[in-house]
Order: sequence, then C-alpha cells, then structure tokens
Amino acid sequence: MATPVVSGIAALLLQKTPSLTPDQVKARLMKTAWKGFSSSTTATDLATGIVYSIEQDIFAVGAGAVDASAALANTDLAPSTVGAAKSPKVAYNSSTNTVSIVTDSSVVWGNSVVWGNSVVWGNSVVWG
Repeated sequence: MATPVVSGIAALLLQKTPSLTPDQVKARLMKTAWKGFSSSTTATDLATGIVYSIEQDIFAVGAGAVDASAALANTDLAPSTVGAAKSPKVAYNSSTNTVSIVTDSSVVWGNSVVWGNSVVWGNSVVWG
C-alpha cells in the first residue's frame, strides 16, 4: 500500500515545485517522514500462537512513515545532482556476525540533516 501513497505525495510535491529533481523529492520525503516507532515490537501468528520479535530499525521501517503535510510544508533542498539522495548502505562482518551502516560523504547521507548525525538515523534519538 505504500507505493501509491508515496507516489501521490511525490506528485503533489512536483505540482507544488516542478523544478524538484528525483533526488530532491526522495530526500524531502525521507527527511519529513514520521519516525516515532518504538525500537522493537512483536507480532503473533494467529494460527500457531507463535510470537515473533521485530526490530524496528532502518532496515524494517526505512525512513519512517510518509508524512504528506510535512513534506509539502518543507522547503529544504538536497543538491540537484543525480545520486545526491543515496540510500543507506550496509556491510556485513562475518567474523563478528554484525551489520553496520557504511559512512558516505554525500550531502544527504554522511553527516547531514537527513541522516548520519541527524534525527532520522545515525547518531540520533530514534535509530542510533
């Protein structure tokens, strides 16, 4: 169900500001997404009664829940260059069995307003 909703909000952003590039639309949607999820939750299989623990991190919930009002009210612009709104990359370390986010120097990823040392994830309150 997310695809038609996000597509519709992207269309509204472009209707409001036709000069936005695809990366600028992506960055604005990600920056303004609602991120109030708890760090974990559970789900119960009603057929078996088995309870599953779900970690609600950037891999499970992405940038958050799209917020049309916030996206349309926001006027911040990521760089207009292609690739400016990179998605997070991860690396798996087989010797420690850990996954970590790979630092990127791009404006939208590294230590920017959208993520890195920010309110979305990185050294943030929601995902850190």
